[in-house]
Amino acid sequence: MTQELLAYASIPFYAIINSFFYNIYVADFIDILIIGILLYTAFILFKNTKSFFILAGIMMFAALYIIAILFNLYLTSVVLQGFFGAFLVILVILFQEELRRFFEFTATRWKDPFKRKKMPVIVDDGLKQIIQAVSNLAHQKIGALIIFEGNEILDRYLESDGVKLDGKISESLLESLFDPSSPGHDGAVIISKGKVSAFSVHLPLSSNIREIGKYGTRHTAALGISEKSDALAISVSEEKGTVSVALDGKLKTLQDIFQLENILNKFFKEKFPRTQNGFIENWLKRNSKEKIAAFVIAAGLWFFLVYQTETVQRIFVVPVEYRNLPVDLVIEEVKPTEINLTLSGRSQSFNLFDQKMLGVSIDASKIDKTGTQTVLITENLIRRPQNIKVLDVSPDKIQFTARKVVEKTLLIIPKTEGNAAPGFFIENIKASPSSLPFLVPENLAGQIENIPTESINIADIDKTASFTAQLNLPPNIRLINEEKMPAIQISVTIKKF
Repeated sequence: MTQELLAYASIPFYAIINSFFYNIYVADFIDILIIGILLYTAFILFKNTKSFFILAGIMMFAALYIIAILFNLYLTSVVLQGFFGAFLVILVILFQEELRRFFEFTATRWKDPFKRKKMPVIVDDGLKQIIQAVSNLAHQKIGALIIFEGNEILDRYLESDGVKLDGKISESLLESLFDPSSPGHDGAVIISKGKVSAFSVHLPLSSNIREIGKYGTRHTAALGISEKSDALAISVSEEKGTVSVALDGKLKTLQDIFQLENILNKFFKEKFPRTQNGFIENWLKRNSKEKIAAFVIAAGLWFFLVYQTETVQRIFVVPVEYRNLPVDLVIEEVKPTEINLTLSGRSQSFNLFDQKMLGVSIDASKIDKTGTQTVLITENLIRRPQNIKVLDVSPDKIQFTARKVVEKTLLIIPKTEGNAAPGFFIENIKASPSSLPFLVPENLAGQIENIPTESINIADIDKTASFTAQLNLPPNIRLINEEKMPAIQISVTIKKF
């Protein structure tokens, strides 16, 4: 490693920069962007959970593994290689719930990234109704639990669905739902899409003993749903008449009701902004530290796992193709029909594409004359993946002859093999249609009068029969309408001796 660093130190800085930009592609930026977005999404979902510390520990091991490889620490790299060999299994075991949440969140939140999730917002009057209802319940020391759904769907976290309501938000409705004489007063009320969607709902309980030790069941449920989702929960204590808010796995007891208004306004502004700014603008304004960390890690992974990989050279034999050929031209006497390409790229790049993607493609629509001509093979004629470079082309020229075609009607000649069964003879063989219009090179127009079909086996046939055959077209002769290649019907008439 020391020798490599010394070697780099002896190279001029501008040469290193030029080499770097020469070996980086647009696909690399897209690669880093995708991994960065996935890492950022994981950070946002994990950062307020206990699992975040486990994730941070794994990332520290990953950093140590990279350092071990860079400085040739054999024992450390071998031990950590065994750990990361079973990494996917470890990941699923440790983060089963978080992974499920991650995939669900990704599917719902990012299904249309350029359009923020839009839902009926709670208007100012509705917000005042909620705050007043919470204030009244707290003053009367009536227990309550109100959940505001965020961007994540809550259904799978609920212990029971409760009673569906879809009611308009009002002070009287909320107070009646938590009335001690109401059968559902011990459950939670869910507010979603600007309405009271359900009541008497049972929520998952938090296992954070440090937080819930001094609280009751309602507060434990409020904290539990905030740990598992991005919902906001309001809990009113029936013992003390206090109001607490649970958000992002944290429970806070409010000093006065005015704090609740600020918290709710901030929550709705963040989750469901009334002014629909552009996706990029909204995305850049939030969680800047997590974004920077995600993209720095993604860039580091790319640098150590992709950019540092060995560059290799490979030789491929590829065909020469002609596209956009005018209907009045044919290409003949192509020399050569195949080209040797020497390509250079990262070793894994050659494993990610099919060799059929390679080729030399000539735009025949630009041929404006007939006769023999030569085309120089430049890079823009070579079809290849964007992150593969062309080092050599052999030969670097193609020679071909372009000829005009003329329209000519040719007879269809049925081609058969074998004889009729003993005691029978073939009286007649007829093709239908018996002729078709073709485009024939002008130099062959006086030489070709018919087109054969593919061979049909009629050995030991003892009765009249009909067969379907395809045309056996010679090179550079084509139907006027190539998209509708007809199937030729061949009728064979059999007679007894």
